[in-house]
Amino acid sequence: MSISSKKIIVKNAIAKDLVTRNAARDLFIYLKKIDKKMIVLDFSGVIFMSRSFADEYITQRSNVKARRVEEINMPDAVTRMLDIVSEARTTSIDTPKIRAHALSI
Repeated sequence: MSISSKKIIVKNAIAKDLVTRNAARDLFIYLKKIDKKMIVLDFSGVIFMSRSFADEYITQRSNVKARRVEEINMPDAVTRMLDIVSEARTTSIDTPKIRAHALSI
């Protein structure tokens, strides 16, 4: 990991079960306070992501413009939930496809 990046272990920062919209908002409030150009979110050990968390995560992530956010080690169930929610959205929010890299940092 370079000097201008920070790695966040999501299960330690939030929980292994990502459930509420507030938890997703709180995560991005925390990320906005980090003075790094790149933030790596490591989803190792995350077991579950609710539809509500996924929807809010996508909304909050699409609003992060000042820095790069990258997801790694995202379990298949979490990736599938993000894909389901992304495809179900009917708003005009720019919804980036979120793909986690399997590499460890």
